[in-house]
Amino acid sequence: MMTIRTRTRSVYGPSGLAVRSGVPYAHGPPLESYEECVDDTQPGDNWSFKVTKGTSTGGRCHLAGDHDGVGGYGSFYNFMADGVRGFFIWHQYVPGDKGDIAYSTIAAARTNPSRPNVDVPVEALQLGELTQLIRDVGNNIIRKAGNYNLAYQFGIKPVVDDLFKLTQFREYVSQRVKELERLQSGRGLRRTMALGSLDNLRTEGFGAQGLIQSVYRDFYGDQYHYRTQLEIGAHVRWKPNLTSYPKTNEAMHALAKRAVLGLTVDLSTWWELMPWSWMIDWGSTCGAFFAAKRNIVQAYPSEISVLRRTRTMYHTDGYTYHVDGYDRVFDSFDSTLETKERNRTDVVAPDAYFPFLTGNQMGIVASLAVTRG
Repeated sequence: MMTIRTRTRSVYGPSGLAVRSGVPYAHGPPLESYEECVDDTQPGDNWSFKVTKGTSTGGRCHLAGDHDGVGGYGSFYNFMADGVRGFFIWHQYVPGDKGDIAYSTIAAARTNPSRPNVDVPVEALQLGELTQLIRDVGNNIIRKAGNYNLAYQFGIKPVVDDLFKLTQFREYVSQRVKELERLQSGRGLRRTMALGSLDNLRTEGFGAQGLIQSVYRDFYGDQYHYRTQLEIGAHVRWKPNLTSYPKTNEAMHALAKRAVLGLTVDLSTWWELMPWSWMIDWGSTCGAFFAAKRNIVQAYPSEISVLRRTRTMYHTDGYTYHVDGYDRVFDSFDSTLETKERNRTDVVAPDAYFPFLTGNQMGIVASLAVTRG
């Protein structure tokens, strides 16, 4: 259930003073900055929120001297012009904005862990037997060759290469298991990405006649410049449909890898030190997983939020002109409005089906030479 909370803060500046014939003309203090935060306070995170901050500077009129009331003019002492007093800009529409529903759909598609489905090579379904075969081939060569430069004279090097491929494949599996563990954690898999940026710039005259200040004769502005910039992103969280996956043992894997890398130093010793039973057990378990899941894992987007940062800048040039021997001055005026918001859309998207391992990774076991012996 939504629980909306709104907090605001406003800062006002000095109004300044305008005088004609001894009669002051003034308004209340002008708004210089405004902040607002609207958020959903229900338990959890990633709920919708919106933060807005606006500031205004300049826009002051200056005309002081001993000509009060002459020719209908007045004197201005740091007076905030009527045309920008209390002025607070708004965001323009930016052409090309597709809307939150479209962007949430794009985000689900881009973060979808789907990759081109690669079917499981037959070798992967027989990893236990494949590991056993590598060990048996190596044992046979060692028995025949003794300790005489086994790696090159009797073809042990290809077997070692195959064993290294197998441990490399095991490393890919381990990396993917970590990803799936994140997927199965309470946080799930989280992806945040940029979806693009848009811009709208326009320049126009100020009001119908360029009017900025009308009391005590006119002040005129030439043009104002308006620019709105929009940055769009999204945050997507994926949860699993998977209930089980291969388990790993990093210490055993590290031992197996060290053994493989050390084979050329003392082949017989290292071959005996290889944790064969563990590797065969792991291969059998992994092969059973692939057989059951066909290398495919399911996930679904549990939360989708569209992120927007909108910044609008307004500028009016300052100017000075001479009237009856006096300089009439208008300070340049700038106003900025920035909004950051997160909008939960949770657009329903199809479940994602993606391979546990990619085609190249699965190809490692398909390319082992011992299976063609």
